Amino acid sequence: MSAFRSFGVHFGGGLLPGDSAVPVTIISLGRERQSGADYHWNNERHGRVAAHVFQYTRRGRGGFGGAPITPGRWFLASHSRPYDYRTEPGVNWEFDFVMLFGPFADAVAQAIQTEAGWWEASASGAAVRLADFLEALDQGEAVDRWTLSAFGYAFLTDLLREHDKPAPADVLRQAERWLSGRWDTATLTAMAAHFGYQEKYFINWFRQKTGTTPYACLTELRLKRAASLLAVTNRTVGAVGREVGFAQDTYFTKVFFRRFGLTPSAYRATHKGSMPADELLFVT
Repeated sequence: MSAFRSFGVHFGGGLLPGDSAVPVTIISLGRERQSGADYHWNNERHGRVAAHVFQYTRRGRGGFGGAPITPGRWFLASHSRPYDYRTEPGVNWEFDFVMLFGPFADAVAQAIQTEAGWWEASASGAAVRLADFLEALDQGEAVDRWTLSAFGYAFLTDLLREHDKPAPADVLRQAERWLSGRWDTATLTAMAAHFGYQEKYFINWFRQKTGTTPYACLTELRLKRAASLLAVTNRTVGAVGREVGFAQDTYFTKVFFRRFGLTPSAYRATHKGSMPADELLFVT
């Protein structure tokens, strides 16, 4: 969408009797830019509809319960608790939103709701998924109830994953365990699948959890593995490089020197037989 325009889609029939048995029903979603004092929503204005509004700020600023909502922040307006969100006079507020309900939506909302009602998520896979879906709608892509259902489950699952906060060390250890045995064949796509993500969302999630990218993590683990092999085996430098995933000897030497300040050969001469225990990564 090169030129901005507010747009959204409303899906009728979502509040009919009996629909409460459907785990996730999307009522509406869209992208808006609002300004001025007239944009103001709370429980009363929404009519106390038994639904949840997830809203992600892209640009500008708004307010939620008195807190500033700036780019990279989600808020959750849920029927189960009081909420109030509005624009600030003279300030544009551009955001993506989705309004949905159902037992699964209720469970996710309860699991991720914060005391303040909003949270920081500058690297949000759920925000990327919502933006991609809205872009497709804006381009005229046909949407049926099956597509909506798949999107609703995936979107809520992304939010749950983002709020499942393993320690950075746990994520890195899991990456290390996965890499063992596939040093020379591992790819970002395969690594993302192992963690249960598509590659684009995985990169954001991994950076958010660890402070580094999955590519940088793979490179670091491969170099540490190479250092271990150089120290405790007699394999040639080229063989070590290829074993850990560096197909070209010159590139392996370059990145190894950048990491350790020594060429692989010099490193071997200096560390032969005396590798620190924390760098012995699955040597066989």
